[in-house]
Amino acid sequence: MITRTEALELTARIRSTAEQLWSLLLEARDRSTNVSAVGTNSELRKVLGETAGMRAAREQMQTAARYPELCLTIVGESGTGKEQVAEAIHSLAASRGRYLPVSLAALPDHMMEVELFGCEAKEGRERRAGLFELAGSGTLFFSELSEFPPQLHAKLIQALETRSFRRLGGEVDIPLQARVIAATRRRSATPDYAELFECLGAFTILLPALRDRVPDIELISGHVLADVASRTGKSLLGLSDAALEVLLRHHWPGNVRELEIVLTEAAAEASSAARLPGTTLSAEEIRSAIREHGMPSDSDASNETASGTFPTSGPVSEPLRSLERRMITDAWRTSGRNLSAAARSLGLPRTTLRDRLKKYGLR
Repeated sequence: MITRTEALELTARIRSTAEQLWSLLLEARDRSTNVSAVGTNSELRKVLGETAGMRAAREQMQTAARYPELCLTIVGESGTGKEQVAEAIHSLAASRGRYLPVSLAALPDHMMEVELFGCEAKEGRERRAGLFELAGSGTLFFSELSEFPPQLHAKLIQALETRSFRRLGGEVDIPLQARVIAATRRRSATPDYAELFECLGAFTILLPALRDRVPDIELISGHVLADVASRTGKSLLGLSDAALEVLLRHHWPGNVRELEIVLTEAAAEASSAARLPGTTLSAEEIRSAIREHGMPSDSDASNETASGTFPTSGPVSEPLRSLERRMITDAWRTSGRNLSAAARSLGLPRTTLRDRLKKYGLR
C-alpha cells in the first residue's frame, strides 16, 4: 500500500514523463516534415549568409513553411532576395500547388480584380479563373505590397480572413487554398495601407541589407564565382586579397543583386582574356566592374529593426489569434520548453514570447 504523498509524487513523475515524450514526438514529427519536404536543405542553402540576421531569417522560413495558412510579409531593400525567400518557403512547404509571382506594378489597376479573383461570364465577358484559383494550394507572391490598389484592400483582407472569395460578378464563395506572401521595401506608414499591412504582416521576415552583413560578402562571392564557372564552362576565378578588400569596402546600395552583377561581369571580362586556371580577380578589375555595372547612389534604406514579429497592438482577428496561439504552442513544445530556442524559431524577442506564453496559459 502506498501513501497519498507517494501516489502524488508518482503521478507527477508520470505527467512529467508524458510531457517529455509528447515534446519528443512533436520534434520527431517536425523532423519528418522537414525531411519529406522537397529540397529542404538545398532551398535553405540558397539563402546565403552566416551572420545572425540571415540565420534568423532561415529559421523563420522553416517556421513559416509549417503553416500553409499563414500570411507573411518579407521586408527588405531592393536586391536583398525577397522573391528567392518566398520561393524557398513554397518549396519547404512541399506544396502541391503552383508558385505564382505577381508583379503588381505590371498590372493596370482596372484589371487587378479580374486577374486576382477571376470573373463570371456576364455581358459578353468570358468566365475566367483568377490567380487565387490558379495557385490552388500553392503560393501567391506579391512583389511590392505598397503597389496594391487601395480600392481592393477590403476585398483582399476579407478573402484572407475568411479564406474564401468570389469572382467578379459571382455569387458563390470559393475556398482560398493558397498561401499569400507579400514583399515590401519597408512597412508603409500611410493610413490607407495600415490595415492591409497589419493583415499580411502578422508575421514578417526581415532581410538585412548587404552593408549590414559585411562578413557574408566573401561567402556570397565564392558562390557567385563558382556558379559563373559552372554555367560558362570557364575556369573558376578567385579573389585576390586586394579585390576582396574592395568588395568589403563598397556600400552595395543594390545589395546582393548588385554584388552578383558586378562579380559576373568582372568574371566575364577576365574570362575573355587568356587567364590561367587558378588565377584571381584583381582589385582594379573589381573597381572597373563596379564603375560600369554597380549602382552609383544609395537605395532607400529600410528602417525595420525586427523580424518574425506578431502584431503587438491593435485589433487581431480570431483566425489570426488562433494561428498565433498554435504557432507559439508548437514552438514551445518542440523546443522542449526552452524560451530562447522557441523565441529564436519564431523570430520574437524573449520578453514578447514570455508575455504570449502567459497570455495563453502555457507558462
